[in-house]
Amino acid sequence: MKRAISYFLLFIFYPLSLLAQTKSDYYNAPIDTILASKSLNKKEEITIILPRAYRKDKSTKYPVIIVFDRQNRKEFREIYESINYLVSFDGMPESIIIAIKSDNRLLETSFLPSKENAQGEQMIGFLYDELIPWAEANFNTGKSRIFIGHSRFGYFSSYLLQNKLTELTGVISCSPWFSELNINIVDSLKEKLQKKHLTHEVYYRFVPDYSVSGNKDYLLMKSSLSNESVKNFNWKGIEYEYANHLLTPGLSVMPSLLDIFGYWNTEQMNIFINDTVSFTANDYEVFVDKMRDHYGDKLGLGINQLNGIGFTFYNNKKYEAAIETWKILLNEFPMFAQGYVNIANAYKKEGKNAEVIKNCKEAMSQLKTNTFYSSEEKEELVQEIKDLQNIKD
Repeated sequence: MKRAISYFLLFIFYPLSLLAQTKSDYYNAPIDTILASKSLNKKEEITIILPRAYRKDKSTKYPVIIVFDRQNRKEFREIYESINYLVSFDGMPESIIIAIKSDNRLLETSFLPSKENAQGEQMIGFLYDELIPWAEANFNTGKSRIFIGHSRFGYFSSYLLQNKLTELTGVISCSPWFSELNINIVDSLKEKLQKKHLTHEVYYRFVPDYSVSGNKDYLLMKSSLSNESVKNFNWKGIEYEYANHLLTPGLSVMPSLLDIFGYWNTEQMNIFINDTVSFTANDYEVFVDKMRDHYGDKLGLGINQLNGIGFTFYNNKKYEAAIETWKILLNEFPMFAQGYVNIANAYKKEGKNAEVIKNCKEAMSQLKTNTFYSSEEKEELVQEIKDLQNIKD
């Protein structure tokens, strides 16, 4: 069954309709808003895109993906669609997307002393002192942070990597360069890697454009990192021989995110393959703790994954295991009334009619004020519940 959800956030949002994207099966329509930034001394225009199954008080955290250059609508659309596609097919966990509009790219991506009136440090201040704490307080994001930047923001995001090496999960730099007057990111990153102890995996993907052999900065970065062996630092230079400057975001963001969330993907697939007896709350905690150790915060599974695990047990006639899994799902996503229906179906298979009726009543009660489903979806669920309640001894 397709799912839909409408959430009304407790904030005042200002419409930036020209920047809006449409919603998808897995993400809500964007919310455009303005944050007053003390660091930048201006009102910063941002866009937040929430998963359609978003829940603020979920026990696990959402990764946050921060995308620069929101004003570039075509580029942002490609990045958004890459995330949406991966989430749709279980290639990565549902994440909060925050995009930042830039009205002065040169100053916001420059640093003293290379540029007079540079605001790069102020932009870092905005990110870490204002935007990220705001997202953590209002959208249940955690310490798993990924930054995506192109061109000047490719340079900036690489600078951010060496500056906040232990305070992020990943950086994807498209068409970057690594040096400006009195600044050399290659040397700075090498020095930081030698001094810092990484307690979780940190991913770095940098993607040159045009001729790789003629890209001096790219070759220097690749050579420098090839000579370093740092635990938990996962880097890769991604090369597209014929990609021009504008093509690199569309080509590289999806494979980079698939790399970054490869561990999450592998571990959730292992549950389907290896947990043939049961999937308990304790098993889920083990999974979440693995994600914390790897990504820096407790990342969980979404409705699709948990529901799928439940049906794997159900289809193999392991009804108690299916019920236990769907209870975990409902604990994380109580608005998913289908979970109660699934449990009722499992109890019906076991001949436990009292439990069937109990869960059907719970589903009906939950649907009265449920905004997760469309009217048509509610009608389908209600009919399924009525059919279940028509039990023949």
